[in-house]
Amino acid sequence: MSASPSSNGDGDDTHNVKMGASAAERNAPHIAGKIVPRVLRIQSECKEEEEEGGEGEEHYAFEIGSGQGVHASVIAPQLPEIEFVLSDRNEDHFESIKENTKHIENVLLPPVTFDARDDVVDALILDNLNAVVGSCLLVLVVNVCH
Repeated sequence: MSASPSSNGDGDDTHNVKMGASAAERNAPHIAGKIVPRVLRIQSECKEEEEEGGEGEEHYAFEIGSGQGVHASVIAPQLPEIEFVLSDRNEDHFESIKENTKHIENVLLPPVTFDARDDVVDALILDNLNAVVGSCLLVLVVNVCH
């Protein structure tokens, strides 16, 4: 990843950073290797409960801080029965998310704006994610603290 100094016009130095996700690309298969088997086990348990109860529910995964969508692009295809909702606080990432996940049927697009720094209840109301998060089989948070 390369960065070059620039100015945003109000006196603050900023950096124009080339969008790259080499660390995420290296780590995503290893993260998926830990997450996917656990989620499949939980999903199997949920199916057993649903068979006993009679009514099946849709299951969601909510990724907080999706960045460019690299982790979801590796994990979502391995969990095809779960709908993935991707989010980021930076809408500048949305085009990269869309590009990296457009071929994956169980990734719901467009991504949503979600800032985990906000009070969670307020964020759920603002982004109307209450129903989705309430049905989450997985809330995925990877590399949001840098």
